[in-house]
Amino acid sequence: KMQAYHHGRFTRNIRYLLGIDQTKHARTIYNAARPMLVLGGVSDNEIAFLQRARGPYAKTQLVWSWLSDFIIREHMAGSMGK
Repeated sequence: KMQAYHHGRFTRNIRYLLGIDQTKHARTIYNAARPMLVLGGVSDNEIAFLQRARGPYAKTQLVWSWLSDFIIREHMAGSMGK
């Protein structure tokens, strides 16, 4: 995180308020410093699909679709209980 935010706290807050807080490179470093753990991991195909999706809303919709499919499959298999 410190590589992404090399400015002081005051400067960082002002930049945030002005909407110029992160460059693309700083955002990449920050996101790499705090990976999101996924139960069961993420396959190479899933990573490829997420990289091809354009924009954050498309990525969110793609993951939501995967989660919905998983829940439906588990429910249909009867593994969610009575």
